[in-house]
Amino acid sequence: MMFNKIKKQSLISTSKLTGNHGTEFKDYNYLNLSSPAPFKNELKKFNIFYAILSIIFIISFKKDVGSIISILMGICASFLIINIIAAFKVDKLRATAFTLPVLMPKDQIIDLITLPLTQLNMKVENLKHYIRITHNKMQYDIIIYPDKNTFIIWPQKTLLSRLFSRIHTKLYKNAIISMPIISYTIQNEINKFVKKSEI
Repeated sequence: MMFNKIKKQSLISTSKLTGNHGTEFKDYNYLNLSSPAPFKNELKKFNIFYAILSIIFIISFKKDVGSIISILMGICASFLIINIIAAFKVDKLRATAFTLPVLMPKDQIIDLITLPLTQLNMKVENLKHYIRITHNKMQYDIIIYPDKNTFIIWPQKTLLSRLFSRIHTKLYKNAIISMPIISYTIQNEINKFVKKSEI
């Protein structure tokens, strides 16, 4: 699978102390976060679909199935549409690249972020080619690109959740809260380590 290929390319085997500092880009590309504040919820504006489609379904099907059934049909149609939009939004988050202040071994990054993240009830795992953070039954795989001094975060549901649910809205709403916390922690802890090293 493509995801496995991406993960295999992410292993850091050397330690370098060079990198880009303070670079910010628009549209969540190569982000350097100044706080762990949640990303904007881009699904909220689509909630208008519930009202619009309910009205359309009432006009179209009221005579055949009644108002209540027509409204329920409108709600279901809206939910399906918003869920599809959420799937695209999740893909956009997965493509978001964050700046890595300095390049260092994966094990060292884990040492820096484990304490602050576990204090937030996040579980940190050191897997073969990437770092996995588990929070609220969601997994966030941190994939590092040493050639670009960047990393991405791949949000996904746990295996059991993926087997029984294809609802992307929940994944998206959790990701826009947890991803900035994780990415900010990585950047902030590395920056603090570098400053201490320079003293």
